[in-house]
Amino acid sequence: MNSREPDTLPLYVHRPDNLRNIAQSGVIVNIFNRVISLLKPSPSLQPGEVSQGLVWLTLEGATSIGFSSITSSGLLASFALALGASSFIVGVIAAIPFVAQIIQIPAVGLGERFRFRKAISVLSWLPAQLIWIPIAFIPFLAQPGALAVSLLLIFLAGRSVLSAVTNAAWNSWMRDLVPPAIRGKFFSNRLLYSTVIASLLSIGAALFIDFWQSTVPASQANIGYSYVLFTAVMFLGMASPVFMSMAPEPRMPARPARTPPIWKELSSPLKDSAFRPLVAFLFSWAFASNLAIPFFAVYMLTSLGLPLTAVMGLTVLSQVFNILFLRRWGGLVDRFSSKTVLSLCLTLYILAIGVWAFSSLEARHLLFVPILLLVHVLAGIANAGYHRPQACSRRAGNRLPGGGIHGDERRLRGGADSGRFSGIAAGAIPFQPEFFAARAAGVHKQHLYRVRDAGAGFRVRHRVHCGARSPGAALTGTRAR
Repeated sequence: MNSREPDTLPLYVHRPDNLRNIAQSGVIVNIFNRVISLLKPSPSLQPGEVSQGLVWLTLEGATSIGFSSITSSGLLASFALALGASSFIVGVIAAIPFVAQIIQIPAVGLGERFRFRKAISVLSWLPAQLIWIPIAFIPFLAQPGALAVSLLLIFLAGRSVLSAVTNAAWNSWMRDLVPPAIRGKFFSNRLLYSTVIASLLSIGAALFIDFWQSTVPASQANIGYSYVLFTAVMFLGMASPVFMSMAPEPRMPARPARTPPIWKELSSPLKDSAFRPLVAFLFSWAFASNLAIPFFAVYMLTSLGLPLTAVMGLTVLSQVFNILFLRRWGGLVDRFSSKTVLSLCLTLYILAIGVWAFSSLEARHLLFVPILLLVHVLAGIANAGYHRPQACSRRAGNRLPGGGIHGDERRLRGGADSGRFSGIAAGAIPFQPEFFAARAAGVHKQHLYRVRDAGAGFRVRHRVHCGARSPGAALTGTRAR
């Protein structure tokens, strides 16, 4: 009886050969098979499966967009500045995601070859989210300076490459999964719910960082970013690929017998006389707009001295108006045309950028806060109208000459076209004129101006030490620790 007793014990009680016993029992094989069955496409989907998949997509959007609100925009710029980044480095950080969109070109071929869009999306998105863990630990690994900034750039570049691979497969997968009759409404609602959650999370993260930096010694100020990033990646970053993996994928139709070479497909948009102006527009606007937009957060943090909470609050305000006007612009597109709406939105966007000039006055004035609010409201409205007609323009990609390309391949490649041309233009962000980069980053400048007092004119040389003050110092009157 005693000799047979060990055979009746649980597997984990067995002696040092536990791993071999687990392998022999088929546990690892079963787990592997479960993962494969979860990621492989389905030959056909029932309406109930599609409805359940849309629920998982909504949850995925809430977690991924909520996580993105913490790891981008003003918070990322503030983190980079805290690590010792210059204005040029901030421009590089802003350019990396755009340049990485070029990776969609080989990623499209990957999706066409293996036909597993869900597997490609999940298996690239998971490590992309995990990269934020070493980013969160940079303040523990290196002091602010060249090493810390280099680590940040390396990790962000790797994540952007993986994110581009995810996007290439994700776009085609969503077009086949979400029914066309409800596609616009579904993604609008998904964006609305996600924006509400993202707004709360970004404001909460900014409040925590401002509170942390005001209560700890200067040597520990950057650790607040680590706590925020690590908490966000563990709860939101890891939940996003899990929810993504739960959504089903319909199987892509069989590949056509003959397909043109990839280089011919990549050049096909330039052969269409109706599509060339759109390509030229996307390229020129991406180049022109990124002269200024990536530096706005840095400008508010340094030159204007706003606290991070105020910067994130203004970003949330812009997102709210983006959502409110998204459907209104859609109605105008249907009533008039995409070209008309794009012209109106770009005019509004240029006006918003021009208003920024009135925020650079040396003395605070009564219109300072209203100007900042107006800029972000106009930018949110214009941004909603800019992206809505672009979605309509992408539908025209199906009419591009393709030599008989199958519909799914056209969707995969069509999604990479606009990103490719815009990414090339936006990749010049860090190489803009040094004057603008220096002005946006708030480096030391000398201003010679005339001060008149009691009718007597005299010159005063005034040096503005923007970079020597911490974010929020202009409001609180305190020096950086």
